[in-house]
Amino acid sequence: MPSLVGEIQERESKPSQGTKDASSSTPRGTPNSATGFPQAQHRSKSAFARAREARRNGPQKPDQIPVVEPSKGSPAAEPADVHMTAQPDAIEEQWRNDISNQNEKRVHLMSESEREREREDIIERFGPEILDLMQRIKRRRDAAVKSPSIEDNAPALFAAEPATEAPVNRSVSENIEVPKPRIIIPDDFTEPPLHTPQHHARPSSPLPPALRSAAGTPLPKAPGRKPRFSTEPSEVYVYESAPSSPKRQPLALLGAPDPDDPAPNQLTYRGPDIKDSATQDSVAMDLISPTDEPTQSYHTFPTPTTTEDQIEEGTPEDIRKRFFPNADSDNPSLEWIKGRDQHDGTPAESDSVTRGEQLARKSTRYDLNGQPIPESLRKTLPTHLGLHHHGEEHDEAGYTLEELLMLSRSTVPAQRASILGTLGKLLSNAASQSSGDDNPDDVENSRTKVLVIALEALAERGGALVRAVEVLWISTVDYARKRPSSSLDFTNIAPLSTLLRQLAVHLLPSAQELPPESLTQLLEFLIFLASSPAIDNPTPDEIGSEILHTRDLIPSILHTFVTSTSSDIPSWTSDSSSSSRSLAPNADAITLVDALAQTSRTNAKTIVENGIADTFMKFVVVLPSTLATDGTKDVDLAQELLARTLDLYATLGQYGMYAITATTAADAFAALGKYVLDLITPDLLDLKTQKNGWLVVTSYLKLVEVWTTCAIDPHKTTPPHEILWSQVVGWDWASQVFQVRQSLLELLGSDPDPQPEVGGGSRNIVMREVLAAVWHALSAWLEGSAVNSVKLGEFERHQFVEKMAIATARPVEDLILSQIAEEMNRSLESMRQKQFLGGQTLESLSSSGMALLSAMRLGLASLPPEPSPPSPPPYGPLSKSNFNTVLTLCNKLAENRIWDDLRSLPTSRIILLRPLSNLLAYATLAARRRGALELKDWLKLAFTSMTCLIEGDEELGSRVLEAITRSITKAAIGKLTLSGDKMVWSDVSPELWSQGGMQIILPFLQTALRRTRVTSQDGGGEDEEGGPGNDESPLEFIAPLVIGRNSIQEATTLRLPHSPTSFKGRSSTPRGSGHGLPLQRDWTFAPLDALLHSSTAPVFTILPSDWDHSEVDVVRATLLLTRILQDNMATKMTSGFASDVRAVPISREEVVFGCMKVFMLEHGQNSSSSFGNDSAIEVFRDAMVSQEMDRLLAPFRSLGRSANPPPASDGNFPPSLEKTALPYLGAATPFFQFYSDFLGLYDSISFGHPTFGSLLIPPLANTTYPMDYRKLLWGDYAHVLRHLSMEPADVIGSDPKDWLYPVESDGELIGMYVKALGNNRLRGFLRWVAVHHIASNIWPDLQEQQPPSFGVKAKAMDTEPTDLSQQSRLTRSRKLLQAVLGNSNLNGVKEVVLYYQPKPNTNPALAPPMCFEDDNTGSWKQQRLEWVLAWGGAGLGGRLQALLSV
Repeated sequence: MPSLVGEIQERESKPSQGTKDASSSTPRGTPNSATGFPQAQHRSKSAFARAREARRNGPQKPDQIPVVEPSKGSPAAEPADVHMTAQPDAIEEQWRNDISNQNEKRVHLMSESEREREREDIIERFGPEILDLMQRIKRRRDAAVKSPSIEDNAPALFAAEPATEAPVNRSVSENIEVPKPRIIIPDDFTEPPLHTPQHHARPSSPLPPALRSAAGTPLPKAPGRKPRFSTEPSEVYVYESAPSSPKRQPLALLGAPDPDDPAPNQLTYRGPDIKDSATQDSVAMDLISPTDEPTQSYHTFPTPTTTEDQIEEGTPEDIRKRFFPNADSDNPSLEWIKGRDQHDGTPAESDSVTRGEQLARKSTRYDLNGQPIPESLRKTLPTHLGLHHHGEEHDEAGYTLEELLMLSRSTVPAQRASILGTLGKLLSNAASQSSGDDNPDDVENSRTKVLVIALEALAERGGALVRAVEVLWISTVDYARKRPSSSLDFTNIAPLSTLLRQLAVHLLPSAQELPPESLTQLLEFLIFLASSPAIDNPTPDEIGSEILHTRDLIPSILHTFVTSTSSDIPSWTSDSSSSSRSLAPNADAITLVDALAQTSRTNAKTIVENGIADTFMKFVVVLPSTLATDGTKDVDLAQELLARTLDLYATLGQYGMYAITATTAADAFAALGKYVLDLITPDLLDLKTQKNGWLVVTSYLKLVEVWTTCAIDPHKTTPPHEILWSQVVGWDWASQVFQVRQSLLELLGSDPDPQPEVGGGSRNIVMREVLAAVWHALSAWLEGSAVNSVKLGEFERHQFVEKMAIATARPVEDLILSQIAEEMNRSLESMRQKQFLGGQTLESLSSSGMALLSAMRLGLASLPPEPSPPSPPPYGPLSKSNFNTVLTLCNKLAENRIWDDLRSLPTSRIILLRPLSNLLAYATLAARRRGALELKDWLKLAFTSMTCLIEGDEELGSRVLEAITRSITKAAIGKLTLSGDKMVWSDVSPELWSQGGMQIILPFLQTALRRTRVTSQDGGGEDEEGGPGNDESPLEFIAPLVIGRNSIQEATTLRLPHSPTSFKGRSSTPRGSGHGLPLQRDWTFAPLDALLHSSTAPVFTILPSDWDHSEVDVVRATLLLTRILQDNMATKMTSGFASDVRAVPISREEVVFGCMKVFMLEHGQNSSSSFGNDSAIEVFRDAMVSQEMDRLLAPFRSLGRSANPPPASDGNFPPSLEKTALPYLGAATPFFQFYSDFLGLYDSISFGHPTFGSLLIPPLANTTYPMDYRKLLWGDYAHVLRHLSMEPADVIGSDPKDWLYPVESDGELIGMYVKALGNNRLRGFLRWVAVHHIASNIWPDLQEQQPPSFGVKAKAMDTEPTDLSQQSRLTRSRKLLQAVLGNSNLNGVKEVVLYYQPKPNTNPALAPPMCFEDDNTGSWKQQRLEWVLAWGGAGLGGRLQALLSV
């Protein structure tokens, strides 16, 4: 086994040159050169004595001036060992030179083939990039040899004495031979000026801390400087900025600079002349006084030869000569001092202009205020503005965005802070531009880049951190205010958890170094994260959860902006015991907590359980003053804090949480109610000082509404029984609300300065909000009384009527409502003229809609609950005339095309539309209860309002659906006259009404309002990707705009999704079940979807226990409701309203696909039905089912009759079954697969069912669908063609040209047509299609009629005819004609030969038999006969001559 420790060998010590005795000169601890061990030190000598002896015995300083003489030869001529001793770096250089010489000699001796082989060897080992690398290294080495720096030449100035010279004795008592140093001056040496910095300098060691600047950047140092002395007074100059010592006199008076030469004079070295070498040992250096004249001849170093007289001042060469005299003129590091012409060479003038124009167009340049610099000023602005730099376009003023982003990462903190400020101003200016500018994408990209820079700079300190926070605020909060439609995806910018942890550090009381303005900006940024609808990702729930669970973030915010001592911080997170600067309370901190509670029920529960909500109770207990004399800033702030606290409690109450506070703090809230009443004084009308007073009144009324709703069903609060209805009655909140209403209306009625125009001032807007809150609170009280009081709240309704009829209040209320309706009418008319909703118009409509919604809700709540019959007035706050006016406005609102864009509008617009959609629904319910509209007109309004509902309105939509199903009865349906004709409703199966009528499908329709998440059995989850074997579970439930007793338990969030994709059309967002709001036009087919997915549909888990119906019953009711919807939308309203509601008909493709679902109920079924009571027959064979499908398809069966198009904003025209089926099938299942199953089902069970067969024809259209559908039917299922014998009048379509053009060019498909025609299987419409495509591929006159429009459509589906040459087309036509003559019977040959069509781009298509008749000219027959005779001869021509003879 080898030894692990090698043999220890002692290194021989060599005495160093120039030393006599190591023991006498080495300090203690230094090893002896002879023994290797330290010498023993005797304690008899003190340290001072030993040091003195060492100085005496050590080498002495030279007592003679070194000899200065020019070099007689190159340094290479000196002995090698001397060089090794004097300059160790020369060893490595000599070693490199030797190796280089050997390599060059070896390469020189190689042959060309050997060199090529070696070159290939190197490339194979290191890759082809090695050649470029070696060339760059060689160029760099040659450049270093060509232009050595001063420090590289410095060793040549100080060389050791040659070894051959005799040593000089330094001391008589010492016999130490030391080589005498000499100063060797090369003949070609040129000394640089003292002030000239060397560009090429070796890297120096780090400076000590005392020599570093405060910013951490080393102070500038002139590399390679050597001490020199001046010989003339004018050669020394001190800048005025140099500080002088008052206690020290200067050695010499310094001369002023030469006015002709503003640069400081060079300092020259004064030494003896070379010729006076005999006395050189006794000559010393001294400093000449400026008053003395030199008396001897001095030798000075030669100065650089300049041609300043010939060089123009300010040119690049002048700059180089003055500041970089030792740098080459072609040094790449000095290219920045050259202009564009010298920098880029001397290109042609046109090329230079073109390049400049391209650069100008490519990038905008900005000044330091973030303003773009016009192109005409970029080259004319002076340089003292600080807008010129060393960028690519250094001769143009300003900075591009990319240059600013680069400078924001500078190593100089002050520069980073300055550039961050510029970026913030730049983005603020860009966001302030009109939203309709030409480059919104560029602004969004700039915003993202600036935001990334701001997030990176949050790690800074000092001024840079302040600037970073400001830029972060500008790029998020300020940008969203100026561009509400913008969007932001934080997941692609920065990890949210990391960002929040960094913000928590800056907000910690123990580490705060930000000013109050920056802390406020951070708080507003957090509010933006938690509440802005502009954030696509993460979701609101994820953002809120991250903020709440970030360590020390919420406690630090509460400590900084709400409480004054750390003891108030909740104990659910870590302590922060350090105190911080005292700031005034900020209501935005409560707004942040409110926004977090709105994100999800889970986050609201976290806020309640950890005591965050309790922190703000002190603002309720200690109420502000109400005296007018105390309307100070402190009172205003206290009222704002109180209002925000009440808003937070109302938000928690919408989840059924924190209602227990009404009991535990009953005295405080009783005092609050009195405080609100005391606020309503004439002084409250001054909004400048009492704006927050109005907020307190509105917030209190909202809280009363929410807690009253929670008390309606105490089992649904969290936890249960937090508040009871008996407590609400005992606290008498209703009387307080009535008193607030009375005081407000009296105050408005006595206003000496009324504003008749509601939209004319902010005061009326505030009044409108307060009155809306009053009406909502009273509505909640009446709705709760109908559930919990005796006789369904009859006493409370009578009490309400008495209070509302007070003479002093009612006229004012009517006037306000009429003014709101008038303003809404003006906004709708303005929108109708502009054809779009602007931001201000939509905000005004939303505000008016919320006020009218509250009045309509109160009027509906004042009626006895159903099933009581409709009752006459009172109408609540709405008089009869105002009620009819509002209905008219609802008709105008419903017909607006903005509802067609619900799936594409940004979330910020959707939020403003929620009050309008709720107004339509409540108006529909109220109109039915009042009997204000005929059934036909009411159904049209109801169907339209269903398509206007937004996600979150599911509970309200369920009420409208319940009203619709209750209205369609056997007695009512017999009176309907739809589509302008007296419809026959008597043949509706009596069994349908006996089974319950439309109530059969009500649970299916109500379930379809909610989206579902499909969860696979393995536990994974995918949104709306339905299929067999999956289990559907409900998605998050968004709380409604008007809180209900069911929503407080079911709501999982109060926020609409940040991403607008939730509202996009189902065609672009696949949904496996097709459920959810906004509804599709074919929403009435939703029960069929549930039947097709009966194993996973959630409706079957919530059906009532007494629900017992069959598939046939469900299908009957579904088809009947769809037919009522279809016919109703095609009629005009007859109730005398000024405008008609927007018609939302079901498109042809939606009806076709809905009928396909009826037949697909039999797909994959076993012998027994899933319902078990009607397995004897298929559903589609039921008489009523078949009859209703025929009636649904009847409007689309006549070719030549235009189909009802979808709304213009849909973008799905011409309609396609593939797009229509996408919401139901999902992205994973193509419609072609569905059609294949449908065709196979027809083949197996149809027995030639005519309606079943007619549904096979639409996907065969050439203009809309690829040829795969046609090959499937004409090829794989050619045997079913004999059953598809419908005539053109029975085909579901609008124009036969959809099947005739573009003409088929695929040889395989044309062969299928010929085969089917020859087998005599074709009848009716399909025979016409086959003859058309065969004849169009044979006869030249039909081939020339291909319209270009159909070619474009076909190209989009990859079915455009092949561009055949004339000869190939002739050959193909001959073979096809021969195939027809050989395979077809006489009738088939006759039809192909005599088939004729006019030009399709200008004339309608000729249907059989007109397409087989002469056009009265006979020219096309003669042309065809001549064509056949030309290539077929008399034999073939004779067979066709009888048919083609004129």
